[in-house]
Amino acid sequence: MDAIAEIEQTLGAQLPRDYVSFLFTHRAVEEAGMHLASNPDYWGLRMLFDTNDELLHSNVAEVLRLVQDVIPPGTLPIAEDWSGNMYLLVCKGANQGHVVWWSHERELGDISVDRVANSFSQFKALIRREAP
Repeated sequence: MDAIAEIEQTLGAQLPRDYVSFLFTHRAVEEAGMHLASNPDYWGLRMLFDTNDELLHSNVAEVLRLVQDVIPPGTLPIAEDWSGNMYLLVCKGANQGHVVWWSHERELGDISVDRVANSFSQFKALIRREAP
């Protein structure tokens, strides 16, 4: 089974096509100085995950396996910031397709999130590199 089909089976939902297209070409790298233009003081960006099996810490399916019991149900971790907080793609429910930010520093069972973008494409468009 390919990585995307495995993720969709785990989530019980199809991934948005713009995200699937991104996964076919993206390879994760740590990106110092990246942030989201919608909130540059708060939403930093360390890495967008990929489907590369060589580096498990950046593999979206492996990250999902490790955190799916603590992130909101029906969401997929697609990126992280430098503090270990996650950007999640909502794959089920009323906000399907949205990208949200989830802080790992919370009480067990707290699944509250902050909305970042209405789609993965909009999320990608918000990514900026700080000037050197």
